[in-house]
Amino acid sequence: IAVPSHDRGDVTAANILRMTGSPHRVTVARLDTAHAAWTERLSPISVPRIAVLVGGATKAFPFTEARATELGRSVAALAAMLGGRVMLTTSRRTGRGAEAALLSELPGSVWAYRWGDAGENPYFGLLAWADIVVVTGDSMSMVSEACGTEKPVLIDAPAAETSAKHARFHAELIASRRALRLSEDAVGLSKAISGLDTTPINAATDIAAALQARGLV
Repeated sequence: IAVPSHDRGDVTAANILRMTGSPHRVTVARLDTAHAAWTERLSPISVPRIAVLVGGATKAFPFTEARATELGRSVAALAAMLGGRVMLTTSRRTGRGAEAALLSELPGSVWAYRWGDAGENPYFGLLAWADIVVVTGDSMSMVSEACGTEKPVLIDAPAAETSAKHARFHAELIASRRALRLSEDAVGLSKAISGLDTTPINAATDIAAALQARGLV
């Protein structure tokens, strides 16, 4: 039985595996494939490349224009501090109003794919080509996938708009130095990024290893 560490529960047994985050699709092979597929489109972007993965509204919390504006300002400050360029993709949950508010705060050089745009979704291409990944904390899967790369991860998750379960997951990643909270303190972030442990995390790999260790596969 594989149970995420962010799910509360005091039950322990030999057949229970506590895992970090959600099993996901990000593997070295998949990133290599995406890297090759997106070379022509993303390689010309100046480094450091800052990938911004934007989720949006959930059942419990909206994704407001004010929230999107704050995210845009923090990302813009980080890009200016690092001299990098932003590569962004939104989702079906972002909403057009929030999307517009976010983009209005970013430099004009932003490379953006808006949900519904024609063409191939660049999600895996951005993960493959990014030097830093900024991800909104509303999706367990999206944060887990960001941490499945060998890239520093910054999580945008205001406390007032984050569920207790999501907050425990983010805290676990931050405590293990796998991620940082995104803030408008670009100077502090730029210094702290170098201290992160960028070892990829994938609960699917951990589950497979546990099954193999038990002779079940």
